[in-house]
Amino acid sequence: MRDSVRSNRKWWYLPAISMATIGTVAIAVGAVPHTFNTGDTLTAADLNANFAAQEQRLAAAEKSLAALTAGQAMRTIARAHGVGPNDATTSGAIASRVLQYTKAQDATGLRIAWNDNIRCTGADPSCEWELKIDEVLRSSADETQTAQILINMLPTLPPEGQSEAAQHISNLILDDQYSRVLPLVKNPNLPEDVLDVFVTDLMNRDDAVKLPTLLEIAKIPNHPHREEAATDLQIFLDEDYGTDWAKWDAAMKAYLKKQAAENAEPAPAK
Repeated sequence: MRDSVRSNRKWWYLPAISMATIGTVAIAVGAVPHTFNTGDTLTAADLNANFAAQEQRLAAAEKSLAALTAGQAMRTIARAHGVGPNDATTSGAIASRVLQYTKAQDATGLRIAWNDNIRCTGADPSCEWELKIDEVLRSSADETQTAQILINMLPTLPPEGQSEAAQHISNLILDDQYSRVLPLVKNPNLPEDVLDVFVTDLMNRDDAVKLPTLLEIAKIPNHPHREEAATDLQIFLDEDYGTDWAKWDAAMKAYLKKQAAENAEPAPAK
């Protein structure tokens, strides 16, 4: 982690589970000291040794059953939970989250689970932006709503978080909702890596979305992709109007109108 994530107030829950593993409670009928085949001579010593071995196994089984009956080897769960308090600890153990637990047996396993609210605290804090983005992506919101939440969140994220959010936004937003992304694409102050993500996505969109957006970018003097946008417009429209934006706009609309008419023409009959 790039920074410590600290516990906040509200609900918290900390269980500790101890479980002793009990051997199989059964009487072994094999693996006795002496085995006999047809025609072997039986001796009292051999028979007694076999009976003694079975007696030992029976005693061990009875001991295990007694432990189970007494609850000494059953699963034990201890829990601690509460509401708050706020904890401003910036490093080390969180004093307000304590669970005291006494194990019944030394040779048992111990499993601890902790569920808590989290926040950042201390001087110049920052939270794990991955947690924020993952929470949005796991929500029940539809694709457009999810994209909008990420759009609203993007200015609050660090540069690397903005790049990842931009990838998700580009994947989620449809052409008919592209106006939601347009303010970000036109923002020359975003990190260049983030703008690269948006512009790369733009070039894969329909011309009706792509060309007007390229024209908007070309109008912004300090936009990192201004020259690239102007060059792309020249390629699509086969013209160069410099900074005469009215002519660019008219040429673009004529191009899109012609394209729409061509797309509306029925396919020739075979």
